[in-house]
Amino acid sequence: MPRERAISEVKEPHLISLKVLRLSRPSLTEQHTIPIDTLAVRSPELQAAARYSHATDDQSNLQLTPLLTLPPAFTSVFIGETFSCCLSANNESPLAVNNVKITAQMQTPSQSIIPLKLGGSPDVPEAEDMGETLQPGGNLQRIATYDLKEEGAHVLAVMVSYLDYNRPLPTSPPGTPASGDGPTPDPRLRTFKKLYQFAATQCIMVRTKATPLPNNHAVLEAQLENLGETPMALHKVAMKTRWKARGLNWEENDPPLLRRGDSYQVCFVLEPPDAEPQAEGSEKKLATPGEDTIGQLAIEWRTSCGDKGFLKTGKLQLPSQKQVA
Repeated sequence: MPRERAISEVKEPHLISLKVLRLSRPSLTEQHTIPIDTLAVRSPELQAAARYSHATDDQSNLQLTPLLTLPPAFTSVFIGETFSCCLSANNESPLAVNNVKITAQMQTPSQSIIPLKLGGSPDVPEAEDMGETLQPGGNLQRIATYDLKEEGAHVLAVMVSYLDYNRPLPTSPPGTPASGDGPTPDPRLRTFKKLYQFAATQCIMVRTKATPLPNNHAVLEAQLENLGETPMALHKVAMKTRWKARGLNWEENDPPLLRRGDSYQVCFVLEPPDAEPQAEGSEKKLATPGEDTIGQLAIEWRTSCGDKGFLKTGKLQLPSQKQVA
């Protein structure tokens, strides 16, 4: 995780350490085959399988292999994706540590602080959660997820708390009457916090254009551009609206593939639900801005190995005939 900062109420070492790892799907490994040339003819011992970077019986020249690889570093985070990470509290002491708990919050670019529901946590109120007991070398793991909806810097705050039964009382100043030696009978509640900052950027650029038509109809055109680092398949593009929307896009079982920098045009014909056929020669009343909005455009996509993404635009309004002219 990038840009780690730690906050603690004490300076002495903690019994618990914290590690935060981002969870992401693996990708298929690429291979670079050795071309067959005249050297292979003069060297019969060079088998055809030696041209490939992995052991295989398939003699195809496909660049992707069946092997999976993990990202070498913290890759980019995009709006519309679900950010997931594993929070691991590890007992670094030679003694058992009681009441170990992990909590997390996400601070968004709009300065909102959102508590995160951690996967693996007991389904009880936080006040009733007694935590876990970690034996020496043991660990407590939780999964944090958050749907990214804003562009800009996000801060993941992870808090760890536990009870320390093993630390002795502070040493008394010289001349103070002795009150007994050994560990304190009452445990101390110790806590520490770590902050992890990362930036979310746009994955899909959406440009829209709404045009009013006669008979109170309208047309919405949208251009979708892939700003990400990997190809994506558009899974679904739909209108969230009370209008009657008819898409003029791809077939259901043939989603388009957008490589990095590619664009795709979608189009919807919109008809208000209460529209009635106009009599010939009657005055046509068109929708006006502010009286009715077109709605929102909802986009779903998949990236490599099935990573899901979802994005919804703001409310779209229909311009007047004067604005169009």
